[in-house]
Amino acid sequence: MQAQALKVRVDALSEEAHGVRSFKISRLDGMDFERFEPGAHIDVTSPSGITRQYSLCGDPECVSSQVFAVKKEEQSRGGSRSLHEEVSIGTELQVGAPRNLFQLNDGASEHILIGAGIGITPLLSMAYRLAARGARFTLHYFARSEAHAAFMTLLTRAPFDSHVRLHFGV
Repeated sequence: MQAQALKVRVDALSEEAHGVRSFKISRLDGMDFERFEPGAHIDVTSPSGITRQYSLCGDPECVSSQVFAVKKEEQSRGGSRSLHEEVSIGTELQVGAPRNLFQLNDGASEHILIGAGIGITPLLSMAYRLAARGARFTLHYFARSEAHAAFMTLLTRAPFDSHVRLHFGV
């Protein structure tokens, strides 16, 4: 865990798709989070004590809360299983400061975002930023089926619906 660890509370949980849960968190000290750049991820320490990295998938302009999503892995060594089975609304967790190794190119005239399965998560924060700027972009999202596609409610309504292309199949 990073030295800049923050104590947070889980304020909301949502089943986004088969085996995918999102976690909306806020700081225990009542302060706002710092803004993050789209594509960033945070370290999350689960109740089991295991730390894993998860992409922030909410609106980067929202500083009162952050959102990350976790796919429950069948062969989990404890991280995703703990977050799915041991966390409820009100659970306290520890998270690190956002880090970004997957940034948008602000100079691009158009963006093509391509994601599959849980890989949609860093692209969501990018889509929020691009939509807010009125930028040209297309988000291609591949999943086994609609039931396995996370964030369908969000992706199929404004401001994203006109930018998203869904691709389902084996």
